[in-house]
Parts: sequence; C-alpha cells; structure tokens
Amino acid sequence: MSLYGNLFRYREGRERKPLENFLSEALKDLLNRLPKNEATAFTLDVLLNERRRTKDAAATRSLNSLKVRLASSSSLHWDTQCPIRFAGQTKIPDISAFGSGCRLLAIEVKVGQQLADQQLEHYGGGLAGDNRVDPDLGCALVFLSHATGVPSDFLSSEAAAGSQYHVPLRGACSWTDVYEWLSDAHARANPGTFTAGLIGEFAEFLKENHMDAMNEADLDALREVLSCGTQGKLLPLLKRTREVIAPLVARGYYHGRGDIYDAFAESNGTKVWDWCYSDKQRGQWYIAWGLGLGGKDTHLGIDFPEGDSLLAFLVVTSEKRTNGLPVFRLLEALKTELGDKGWTFEESQMACVKTHEAVNFAHGPGGITEGFARWLEESFPEADQIMNACIGLGKAGQ
Repeated sequence: MSLYGNLFRYREGRERKPLENFLSEALKDLLNRLPKNEATAFTLDVLLNERRRTKDAAATRSLNSLKVRLASSSSLHWDTQCPIRFAGQTKIPDISAFGSGCRLLAIEVKVGQQLADQQLEHYGGGLAGDNRVDPDLGCALVFLSHATGVPSDFLSSEAAAGSQYHVPLRGACSWTDVYEWLSDAHARANPGTFTAGLIGEFAEFLKENHMDAMNEADLDALREVLSCGTQGKLLPLLKRTREVIAPLVARGYYHGRGDIYDAFAESNGTKVWDWCYSDKQRGQWYIAWGLGLGGKDTHLGIDFPEGDSLLAFLVVTSEKRTNGLPVFRLLEALKTELGDKGWTFEESQMACVKTHEAVNFAHGPGGITEGFARWLEESFPEADQIMNACIGLGKAGQ
C-alpha cells in the first residue's frame, strides 16, 4: 500500500471517509513543493486543459491575462479551506491558488458527492470581486471531479462573464487527468528527491482508489463523457487496449495510426472504438473493438442489441458491403463453436459480432480498463479465427 494509503486509513470514520478533503490537502502539499514553472504547467495542462475549458472570446482574454499574471508573480501559493465572500455570504473552496497579490484560482474538489446549491456560482462571484482590478478577469474557476458530473452549462460558451458563474474562464478536469500528469512528472523527476517520492506515492494512492481510469458513473453516461470532450479519461483504457492488441496484430494485420488520440472514433457520442485491417484483404476486411451503446451503428454498419447498457464489442466486418465477409459460407461447426463463446453471425450484414456488458468489468481487479483488456485479449484469437476462415473462403472462391 502507498504512503498516502496508509495515512488515509487513520483518517477514516465509522460513517464517513473524508476522501475529498484528504485529496485536497495532499494535492495542495504537492503543488506547493513543485517549482513555480511546474505548478504553472499543472495549472494550464490539467486544471485548465484545452479539452475542457471555456473558449469564447472573453475566456481567451482571461486565459491570456492569467498566463501573464502567473509568469509575473514572484510565487504561486496553494492553500485549502480559504473562505471566499460573495453577496454577503461566505463559502469555502476546497483549494485556492494565490499569486499577484490575490486569489487566481478557486477549485472545487469532488469524488462522487453532489455539488451544494449555488456552490460554483458563489465561488465565481467571489473570484470576480477579488480580481475586479483586472479588466480581463485573469482568474479561473475549476471543477475537479471523479464521478460527480459537471453541470451541463458550466463549460457553455453562452455562460459568459455576466452569467451565474461570473468569471469567463472555467475549467473541468478529472482525477484521472491528475494521475496521468503526476505519473509523467514522476517519470521525469530525479528519483532521489523527496518531492519525486511523494509524487509517486500520491499517484499510487490514486490508483489504489481506482481514480486512474474510467469509473462506473462514466459507463452510465458515455454520451455525455464524449460530447463534453473528456477523452482524457478514456486515454488509460485506450493505452492499455493498445498494449494488449499490439502483439496480437503484429503479424497479419496493419494499423496505420500512431497517435493514441486518433485511436478512436466518435459516432454521435455513442461509440469509442479502434480497428485493424487484414493485410491479405487490405482496405476491405477488418477487426474492430470498443465500447458503445446499443442500437444501429452507421460507421460499423452493425445492429447492436437495443437498450441503454454500455456494451464492449468485438466485430469482424468489411469496409465494402458489396465485397463483405462470406459469413453465410462459414462452416456450421465453426459457427456452433464460436456461438457458444458469445459470437453472433449477421449474415445479412456480412459481419460477426461479440458483445459483453461493460459494467461487468467495473468490479474486477483493475476495473474497467483491465477488465476490457483481458476480455479483448481472450476474444481476439476467436476474431482472428473468423478472419482466417473468411480469407480461406475468399481464396477458394477466386
């Protein structure tokens, strides 16, 4: 168990585990230990990452002003539980960052609990008041969460400076983003330093608490996850899947894409998937795998089982329906064998499909990421068997 894991055991109560407060204190401590340039990089790369921040004209001016203030400030100080006043009331953000003589960031930390009424709105109003001397409001309101959903209008470009959030620059990020950044920082750091050791321990603590990957709440809202641009939370899943798939497709298939962010396609927010082609039928037959909601998928041309469940899927299909897989000619013995393993044969669509409810992965060792990878590793040889059988039939028909 990590150092932070051991410490956290002694903070638990019989009724409640104050994980949010513990995470806030630990992150604050680490950020205060980092050099200012690294803490600034964390602010821009994680808290205000390009994928999940407001991007209208006012937000852009605010971001540019914040960058100037961060660069010109002699120091950047992080603290927890610092009161902020607005409209005659006082509330307390989980983490605040101070520089240039005032509060630059107000951060609300969540794991799975709900937001209090008007919580973010109050912090935004207080930030705007604290920074009124800056015409561009070079400050930011940040929501750092794991399973608690981001308010639907929090990143809306329509919610400008005069909205209920009061500041134009707002960012949303996940503890998975924090984990990835800390892991990379730990890999770059001098292993002999005390701070590097703490960073490694905190990253391990996040992993122990299953905050390094997608969570069960993500499965219930994949459409929202994709449409809100939270691809970063899918990155560990995609990386692990690529690690599993790479040796399996090393011979007989080609991938043709290197950047992990290009390893999935979004079909109207309902699918996240990747694929590889057969060298022997280049550009025509391929194997695809991923997660998606049920119903018809126009990209893959497959009718998945109807329903709201998130499904893991593995598909052997073709690029051109006019030259599709000869599914109808597969040996009945092979169909029976693979049918017992969960495959269905869509003869009218010339495809073979295997699905599994993704929620079943969430409770095993390693959660969704490892569960999906294991299922894929076990199932891919079956897909390869189908592909080879189809290639054989194709040759026989030539």
